[in-house]
Amino acid sequence: MSTTDAQVDTAVAERQNSVLVIDDSADNRLILARLISSLGHAVLVAPDGAQGLAVMRESDPDLVLVDLGMPVLDGFGVLETVRDDPALRDIPCVVISGASDVQNIVRALRLGATDFLPKPFNADILRARIDTTLERKRLLDERAAVLARVVEEQARSDALLHALFPDDVVSELKRTGRVAPRKRSDVTILFADVAGFTAYSSGRDPAEVVERLGLLVAEFEAISAHHRLEQIKTIGDCYMASAGLLSPREDGVGDCIRAAFEMIRVTPQVEPSWSLRVGIHIGEVSAGVIGRQRYLFDVWGDTVNIASRIQEAGRPGCVTLSPEARARVGLRFTSQSLGPTLIRGKGEVEVFSISLP
Repeated sequence: MSTTDAQVDTAVAERQNSVLVIDDSADNRLILARLISSLGHAVLVAPDGAQGLAVMRESDPDLVLVDLGMPVLDGFGVLETVRDDPALRDIPCVVISGASDVQNIVRALRLGATDFLPKPFNADILRARIDTTLERKRLLDERAAVLARVVEEQARSDALLHALFPDDVVSELKRTGRVAPRKRSDVTILFADVAGFTAYSSGRDPAEVVERLGLLVAEFEAISAHHRLEQIKTIGDCYMASAGLLSPREDGVGDCIRAAFEMIRVTPQVEPSWSLRVGIHIGEVSAGVIGRQRYLFDVWGDTVNIASRIQEAGRPGCVTLSPEARARVGLRFTSQSLGPTLIRGKGEVEVFSISLP
């Protein structure tokens, strides 16, 4: 047999339906099994309702033909169990029974039977009912598979949105279809830059550099989440976060300092040749989603520029504060004045350094 033939046979086997016959009569089981086999379907059999349910749970058939009058558990008991069991309720059940009075038919249909055929049954009608029921089941299965894929894709989209934007921004985007630009005062901005990164990355395999930097950023993300900071973005080896942007914070500067301490500690654990320089400032910022092809939730304003430049003026292994940021924490953190420091675009500004406790 050629490879193509084998693939075709496998595809046919995968499409083959299975039909379970539950009937206490061995003769009926044999007759139904032969008819079902002639239609190209796999056959499963059970002599009573209890064994039939066991086969259903084990084999998940595409269709069940069930008698009503059986020992141990009758057909009504099977239908009731299937109706109440989420794992079974999507399997169609066609009743084939000699109990053809209207009361039994109505009861079976109310318990969830897909169809009802009286005994003795007509083979042609039974074939038509089997084909119709299996086709309906196939369409329902395809619909369920499509819905499952939609749910899966929606989950992936949600995960991507949450990776790109803060949770509150994602909620607003879903609720309104847009993100309104916002201006906020008393927002603390943290910039963290890896000292030694340029020397480390020079001449190294880019894959190694990206992997190591990715590990560090993952640590920063976890630390930010722990201290309830909003991650804004990474710019190469520079990490930017905020506190108080999406909701007011009583101690945004203190939260950023505590997060910075943890970031400084973890940096040489990821790569011994690295150290971290952190700058923090507080003030008014503007924020919003920019771009049309590649969305970015960004923050801008003088506060952002000052925080970045204070970080540049700082020392590795230390947290550098603007006068405004230091005023917010007072004496809770021991700081040392670095004296008047030239800040690009601002002239000389007295900045303060906090070393790890």
